[in-house]
Amino acid sequence: MKILHVNEFWSPRAGPEQYLVDICTALNQLGHENVVVYGIKKEDTIDNPQIKSYHFPSIFPSVTEILSYKRRKVRKEFAALINKENPDIIFFHAIWNPFLVNIATGLKPTIRVALDYRIFCPGALRYRYLTNTICTAKPGLKCWFYANVGGCGVRLPHHRLARLITMKVDLEINKKVHRMIVVSEYVAKELILSGIDEKRIVVILPFKDINNSEVNYQSTGKNILYVGRLERTKGIDFLIRAMKLLDRECHLDIIGVGRMRKRLEQLAYDLQLSNRVRFLGWIPNTELKEYYRKAQVFVLPSVWPEPLGIVILEAMANSVPVVASGVGGIKEMVKEGETGFLVKPKDVRELAHKIKNLLDDSKLRRKCGENGRKFVQEKLNKEKHLKILLETFKSACDAFRKSVS
Repeated sequence: MKILHVNEFWSPRAGPEQYLVDICTALNQLGHENVVVYGIKKEDTIDNPQIKSYHFPSIFPSVTEILSYKRRKVRKEFAALINKENPDIIFFHAIWNPFLVNIATGLKPTIRVALDYRIFCPGALRYRYLTNTICTAKPGLKCWFYANVGGCGVRLPHHRLARLITMKVDLEINKKVHRMIVVSEYVAKELILSGIDEKRIVVILPFKDINNSEVNYQSTGKNILYVGRLERTKGIDFLIRAMKLLDRECHLDIIGVGRMRKRLEQLAYDLQLSNRVRFLGWIPNTELKEYYRKAQVFVLPSVWPEPLGIVILEAMANSVPVVASGVGGIKEMVKEGETGFLVKPKDVRELAHKIKNLLDDSKLRRKCGENGRKFVQEKLNKEKHLKILLETFKSACDAFRKSVS
């Protein structure tokens, strides 16, 4: 089978990009041909002679392209590329351009991945900044209006207009895509709420290869770890405030970059925690294992409904117990008292209490760590993932044949 993958990047920059690299490698090993079309070229863009790739900038369209006649030209160019490669299936990963998806659905069996909510939510997060609450409204064009008055959408007027156009197209073409892949039951329910037939939706967890070298059973120390973007929706400020309620021996490593870094550093300073909270910036995946190895507890205090929380699975793969907000797809990953603990978002006292429970009980930490690792081994098995994915390819091909017959 020949698969045409479409994504914003062709480099192992973050979760979606790393998945694209891993899945192309795995499918190649099974004898399938992979072609990658990417939109943004960076210094770490992959040059793999075994996988043909195309740089197609309009995968990530400018506002001008969305609002202008250039859309027609881009459509023709993309259709020509599809006809040239003649793939058996087109696999859209993380992209912002719904017009390309629209073209593909009429030419080939098409699969789209919903890693988050941006294909039907104008703010992409299903979170209302004005009220600091999770959005539960039925997705639709009225969301665009609320996003602009409620603070969860883009700010510039021409960006707002562009988002209105793309959102309208997204809501329509999502119903035409032959299969939608999501990473959790929570996202599946959100897609159904947006009007997509549940028969088109397939839940597939990412896969994770783990080995014995990743086992982490640290019996001593009080090291807490956070890995992720430094953004308002991640709730890191609540984690820092929780540190004030924990023993002075507790230390927090914050790994990641983002707009909130200076504010968070100031918060740690104001709370006199600068000597206990370290901001380490961006760290390559190859070096992250060492920080997981040293950690006794991993914390993800998000206030938005995380579709899954990939970093939680990384922690569990390294046998690190987890304390996380009980929101979105996280609730499907963290089993209360078995792999870690769930807490109410923004509840500093409960967050500190659950962290303390794990830090003070080495047997509980070991149990949660072992169970988390077992969960990853059983649920995020590569062979199981590939089996479901190839079955989804087949069902998408069947659906396409029916639509054109």
